Amino acid sequence: MTVTDEQLQIILFVRYATGTLSVIGALFILINIIYFKKLHKVVTRYIFWLTVCSLINGVNNFLSFFVSNAVICYIQGIIFQIFQQGTFLYTCVIATNVFLAVVAKSRKIPQYELYFQTFVIVYMIGFAIPPILTNDYGFASAWCWIDNSGYGKMWRFTVFYIPLIFYLLYVIGMYFVIIIQTIIQKNSMINKSKTKKQRVKDLKILRRLIAYPIIFVLVWTPPLINRIYNWSTDDDHFILLLLQTITAPSQGFLNAIAYGFDDELRSKYRLLFSTYCSCCCYNDCCCKKREYKEESENTATDSAFSKSKKESYLKNFSRIFIDCFKHASHCKFCNDKLTNY
Repeated sequence: MTVTDEQLQIILFVRYATGTLSVIGALFILINIIYFKKLHKVVTRYIFWLTVCSLINGVNNFLSFFVSNAVICYIQGIIFQIFQQGTFLYTCVIATNVFLAVVAKSRKIPQYELYFQTFVIVYMIGFAIPPILTNDYGFASAWCWIDNSGYGKMWRFTVFYIPLIFYLLYVIGMYFVIIIQTIIQKNSMINKSKTKKQRVKDLKILRRLIAYPIIFVLVWTPPLINRIYNWSTDDDHFILLLLQTITAPSQGFLNAIAYGFDDELRSKYRLLFSTYCSCCCYNDCCCKKREYKEESENTATDSAFSKSKKESYLKNFSRIFIDCFKHASHCKFCNDKLTNY
């Protein structure tokens, strides 16, 4: 079933839309990791680099505007091959680290980081080189990647889809073992020695980390099915190609949703918004206090402004002001203003 020009336009539109969501999601994760200074954690660094790869792939989608340019098409294909491998590998690395922590009970996880990072970089670049040697980067369906020529078909499976099958099976296998081990540990003496709060925290962290490989499996199963169909029939199927267009570029966005379910991140945002709102509240109180002073001075000689009315006004304002100040006490900006007031 050949894809028509109209269907191709639909596919490109969907790809740009999902690519945009992926870029937004990836930026959300990166900004939060950097702003809240969470790069000191090993697993967070892997999530950071996984997100960088997703961001680059998301931006790379927009080079499809220039697929008619052979050079840009060639560059898009190489970028896609390198950084898509990166998302695969970092997902596997995260799964491996969870396995080491939960099943192997290893305390040397930070020591393995250099080895993991070196392996990922070498693998990403190494698997992008073979199609360069045979000049097989070019137009592929609706975007640029490894073309569908003789060597191109071979490279698609050799350096992408066969490794992808291995990654999928590896991640599924690792998390199957992790889940079984978690169930076993749930009623073990080791787990009972932990506080209820710590056990709940461990389970929440585990569930959040499991989300990344689940997303990986869901996102890349349709593309795998589509390429197998494409290889066996030497043709494109619109529905399969559309499913690939929806799922594959959306990994960064779905990862952002998984990342946003972190309780620690939500608590940091609550504190941030609380601080901001407290500053606004404090500024409002300052204005009310200034208005009260001005009104008090203007009516100091006014016999109509009775003493009881002044006392009631002052009492109500003091209650509001003290309440606002208590909420704003953690805001440096507000404290500085209070000192200088």
